[in-house]
Amino acid sequence: MLDSLRGLDETIQYGQGEKRKEQMSERSKELASVQENLSRMEGSQRSVTNMVILLASFGMLALAIYLYTKGGIGFEGVLTCTIAMMGSFGPVVALSSLSNNLNQTLASGERVLSLLEEAPLVEEIPGDAASGGDHAFAGAEAQNVTFAYEDETILDQYSLKLEPGKITGIHGASGSGKSTILKLLMRFWDVQTGRISVDGADVREIPTKHLRDMESYVTQETHLFHDSIANNIAIAKPGATREEIMEAAKKASIHDFIMTLPNGYDTEVGELGDTLSGGIMALDNILALFLLPFFGAWSDKINTKRGKRTPFIFVGTILAVIFMLLLPAAANARNLILFVAALFCTLLSMGIFRSPAVSLMPDVTPKPLRSKGNAIINLMGAVGIIAALGLIMLLVGDGDTPNYEPLFISIAVIMLLSLAILLWKVDENRFVAERIEIEGAWGIEEEETEVDEKGNAVLPKPVKRSLTFLLLSVAFWYMAYNGVTTAFSKYATEMWGMAGGGFASALMVASIGALISFVPVGIISSRLGRKKVILFGVLLLAASFFAAFLFQTPNFGINIVFLLVGIAWASINVNSYPMVVEMCKGSDIGKFTGMYYTFSMAAQVLTPVLSGAFLEHIGYWTLFPYATIFSLIAFLTMLMVRHGDSKPQPPKGRLEAFDVDD
Repeated sequence: MLDSLRGLDETIQYGQGEKRKEQMSERSKELASVQENLSRMEGSQRSVTNMVILLASFGMLALAIYLYTKGGIGFEGVLTCTIAMMGSFGPVVALSSLSNNLNQTLASGERVLSLLEEAPLVEEIPGDAASGGDHAFAGAEAQNVTFAYEDETILDQYSLKLEPGKITGIHGASGSGKSTILKLLMRFWDVQTGRISVDGADVREIPTKHLRDMESYVTQETHLFHDSIANNIAIAKPGATREEIMEAAKKASIHDFIMTLPNGYDTEVGELGDTLSGGIMALDNILALFLLPFFGAWSDKINTKRGKRTPFIFVGTILAVIFMLLLPAAANARNLILFVAALFCTLLSMGIFRSPAVSLMPDVTPKPLRSKGNAIINLMGAVGIIAALGLIMLLVGDGDTPNYEPLFISIAVIMLLSLAILLWKVDENRFVAERIEIEGAWGIEEEETEVDEKGNAVLPKPVKRSLTFLLLSVAFWYMAYNGVTTAFSKYATEMWGMAGGGFASALMVASIGALISFVPVGIISSRLGRKKVILFGVLLLAASFFAAFLFQTPNFGINIVFLLVGIAWASINVNSYPMVVEMCKGSDIGKFTGMYYTFSMAAQVLTPVLSGAFLEHIGYWTLFPYATIFSLIAFLTMLMVRHGDSKPQPPKGRLEAFDVDD
């Protein structure tokens, strides 16, 4: 257990254990002195903050919708005002979370101290070279060594001889015991049977300090303490001058990179780069929130020989492949700046083609078949995730130094092959023309449009009203669903006492339920209508969440409930996007696709904050009632939708190939 503590190897290696322990004890005492006041302030601060955020966000949304219905602003104004209001509370949320962060820090310190107080796995041998004799290195040997981690035997009657003045390489598969034998030589553990000797003396008889003075152990990975770069380097020599630190960095060929950082050697770093990765993930969500509507609307306004969407898909895919291939190269070169830049450009490039690619489906698919088309898109998305996981397992492995280049190259090849197939088989302009011809033969007409004072085409008020309620419904059921998926692990731990990853089985069942339901739901929707299937799905979602609330302890029944959650989510997700684009003209599909993503992703940003406030200040029992209420609200708003539904028409002539029934 001690061996798993972050940075423990480095702390022991450089003899800084006692110092680190004292530092953590002092900091824990300082935090404890102010913890009581912070705890009293935390509840009121967070409650007020979350209430203000919620009221302001929904107030702005209500005001924007009112102005929109009165013709004061366009739909873009509604989105801009609402998103701007929601995105302006970042500093407020950060300040309100300060006390909680301190609580987490204190708890972490207490866990570290409890680990350090545990009895060591091996008892140190006191003394030094003088008391233990002169053990100048003259060779080391492992004789018939057997070692096991609990019930798993790693080394079985293993023997090894290390001669002085020679380089000995140890190779083998991951988990075969390469690192274990080195740790036994350092006497981090003692062998179960056999003998480890250095210069003919058993390591269990050599003074520990002298033994580790004779040996040096460099791990395959290291850890960065939450401190400056200079202090991380100086851990081996407390009090080292800046010149000595810089000289060490130059020998490690990292000096030039450090000097490119804003604060040089004084740059603060976090353990394992957690802060950086968290920021990057947040950046992904922010970029998607704004890029998807932008490029979706932009793709509506162009027209080339290859169509509207294909140029965006082509450019975005090529750029994404180029920048994505730079990621493993930057990682292998330990070039942080290049890695962050490549990742940012990759996310930007993917934003170029995501909305146009989704918009291509309704562009080329007759309206009655769009639910089926969206079902196939969702199904293939799930297949893609499974394939990616398989490639990770196959190409990355579980070694200490994984090589990601084969994985990224494979993904790049798949993306290029997919692009080649698209360019080869999909003639966008021809397919769009055929879609219009088919819909004309079926007697299907686009939603009517009106002209405003400036001569711009706008949706009639009844259609606009339906669109508004549909987008609100999208936001509400994402609030419900993502509220559960993001907090279910905490709920299972606090309410059901589940440890480890046991909660994941229920979420996996939900994913399987959705996966097997996508295509059947698409077929059923083409016969019954999209709105009916969505209403059924939302009611099933609310009923499932309420049923989950009734479970006092986890049992097999919860898997059945989450299976229904997956079916409900498929019923909703397959039909919601086609209903949105059903209300627009063919020339505005990209714009309406962006609207759909804006509301769904805004809900995914807001619901962790809102549901987290309920869970923290009221109780974890509120999770499923929270999801149930938002599901019911989505049901009510969905009842107000009067447009966007579509039913298949009788096949005529050459259209019989589509096999659409009455």
